[in-house]
Amino acid sequence: MKTVLVVLKSIAILLTGGVILVSAGLYIAANETPQAYIPPYLSDGEKQQAAKQFVRRIQDFGNDAQQHEPYLWSLTQDQLNAYLASLDEIAANMPGGKAGVVHKAMRRIGLTTPTLKLSKDVLTFMVHSSKYDKVISADFSFSFTPDKKLQVSILQTRVGRLAMPDTFVRSQLEKLRDALKARPPQKTKRASRPSS
Repeated sequence: MKTVLVVLKSIAILLTGGVILVSAGLYIAANETPQAYIPPYLSDGEKQQAAKQFVRRIQDFGNDAQQHEPYLWSLTQDQLNAYLASLDEIAANMPGGKAGVVHKAMRRIGLTTPTLKLSKDVLTFMVHSSKYDKVISADFSFSFTPDKKLQVSILQTRVGRLAMPDTFVRSQLEKLRDALKARPPQKTKRASRPSS
């Protein structure tokens, strides 16, 4: 009987130790910031310049697309990251746009400082979760369907280096979309009481 108890205790200790080691490994992996996560920090002037460049690039794209001829339109990783850092300035330049709305919506759902990394056939989008103090990332691939439509696929999602189901990132993207659509609560005036 004592031998059985000793064996059961040993198994329980080994299982507990295994669970602790796995948990520690997962915790370390989730806390590790990806090497590629280097958000650009731009001055206000650099953000304004990036916003103006973005508008010009979109206009160039529209003009080139009207020519009905093949054309090349490309963006570099540095340009895209400058545009991400300047989202508020870009939004402010849109018709009816207001400064600060994009980053405010992101902060409302606990996300800050988006950045991306381009590599062969993969775009990795990364954003800091201020709620959990972790970097969330997703790898996307791009391809064309037989009817020539652009198809975007999520290859992998991670918190730190820890792989996550893509439903996690989808839920974060849905929260961001909803936060951007949401209107800030309107201040209501209190009815004044008639004086007697």
